[in-house]
Amino acid sequence: LLMDLAISVSNGIKWWGIATTQTGVLYVNFELDQWEVKERQSKILAAKQEGNLDQLDILNLKGVPVDVESLRSILRRKLNGKSYGLLIFDPVYKIYGERCENSATDMADLMNHIGAIIKEFKAAVVFVAHQSKGLQSRKETRDRIAGSGVFVRDPDSLVYLTEHKKEGCFVVSRILRSFPPQD
Repeated sequence: LLMDLAISVSNGIKWWGIATTQTGVLYVNFELDQWEVKERQSKILAAKQEGNLDQLDILNLKGVPVDVESLRSILRRKLNGKSYGLLIFDPVYKIYGERCENSATDMADLMNHIGAIIKEFKAAVVFVAHQSKGLQSRKETRDRIAGSGVFVRDPDSLVYLTEHKKEGCFVVSRILRSFPPQD
């Protein structure tokens, strides 16, 4: 999902039928081995049948203990002289450090650091957070995310994916702070 977004935005091509604006993208990978990243990129490019990786950089930090403060320092070194319009952190829980996902105070602190990254690097930030366990379709959209409600109140835009009863399908729900609802 996020690699597809990264490739789409870095090429200015549609993502899930939504127009994107082309910009440089830095994908900060905390979860996959480098070979897995390359394999996913190849599969996505083949499926899209357009685009390239020219404006997409990957920062592989799998197995590197990083919290949001040290990530900011790493970004300062990595971005020295480079400009990206989009930074993707996948997944966000890897930069919690000692913070507790269920603590509103801890998650507000994390979101404040992410907000500072947005301002400092003049880039949008996208991250993935996981839903809580159990059947999600019976919950209000805002109540599906795991951990503190700060994850729902702080971001400007939220996209939720929920399993559909039809196998291989899912329901997309969006909450947009500054824009009208969309089908």
